[in-house]
Amino acid sequence: MTSIQHTTNSQTVFFAANSEVLQQILQNPHLQELLVSLDNSRNPEYAMQLAMQEPLFVEFADECLRVIEPMQTAPT
Repeated sequence: MTSIQHTTNSQTVFFAANSEVLQQILQNPHLQELLVSLDNSRNPEYAMQLAMQEPLFVEFADECLRVIEPMQTAPT
């Protein structure tokens, strides 16, 4: 199994932390359980495949991308 590490800068984390939509989505107990399950998974790739079948997780992932994508395309 290959380990992939992803990092993000503090500005991106700031925008994500201040996203009202993300804050609202993260209030969902089912999503919280799902995220903990993903974090603790022995097979994260498989767990992510299963999570992507959950509309709530897809909504969360899409919103995360909406928040960080503009940051990645902004000129530095």
